[in-house]
Amino acid sequence: MNFESVNIGNKVFRDEKRKNNVQGAIMKRLLILTMMCALIGSMVALESDPSEVVGYVKYECVTTTTTDMNLVSVALDNGVTTAQDLAAEIGAAGVVDAVSKWDEATQSWQQVTYSFIPVPPPGGFAWSGNFDIVNGDVLAVNVTSDVDYYCAGSIPADPVYNLITTTTTDANLVMLPLSMSSLSNAQDLANDIGAAGDVDAVSSWDAATQSWQQVTYSFIPVPPPGGYAWSGNFDIEIGKGYMINMTTNTTWPSDDLNDSGFSSHKVKK
Repeated sequence: MNFESVNIGNKVFRDEKRKNNVQGAIMKRLLILTMMCALIGSMVALESDPSEVVGYVKYECVTTTTTDMNLVSVALDNGVTTAQDLAAEIGAAGVVDAVSKWDEATQSWQQVTYSFIPVPPPGGFAWSGNFDIVNGDVLAVNVTSDVDYYCAGSIPADPVYNLITTTTTDANLVMLPLSMSSLSNAQDLANDIGAAGDVDAVSSWDAATQSWQQVTYSFIPVPPPGGYAWSGNFDIEIGKGYMINMTTNTTWPSDDLNDSGFSSHKVKK
């Protein structure tokens, strides 16, 4: 939402006291207008897609009675370039005690932790290491208390993901780009990434239950003769991270988009 500035011209008054009163009233009205604009702007940011210039994406990070893993994304350009930067953005020292990044090549998490290091005496809390992060990265953060993280900044170019298969498993972690609000569910996402069967599972992390919610694309034998179909579906949101299981290598998003705003792909032969 754009707000136009108001230009109020100066007027000459014979009565200086009247001049001061009028200027005071104008300043009060400008102050009220400024406060209203700020309030409306914050409401727009909460209820709509991020602004084309600046905005924020909210991530609710929670603790549970078991583990405390939450997924957040580097959705906006906010100057965060390392795991330790991200932890500091989310909360004070100790609020985040681990940051992990999925490594598709090794199919494992790369992790740094914040913990008590006894040497040299008397010891103290410090980070075990660090790693770089870029726009579009999805990170798993472990929190010690509930906190809302607002990733605020300017809108970057859409990230590009090289989605791969390996000799073991084929999981890839992606963020739904901010420009792809036309994709509303897991099946939409899978169909946008590739032809039928290129993606055979889409998973969303449920922080409340500390488990993955998953839908799969597989052969269903009934009714005969059977066929390949999706087992279910769930809603997705821009700026949020999803685990994609691939059956073939591809790059996503595709460079060319069809008329509906979806990536265009050739059907595999």
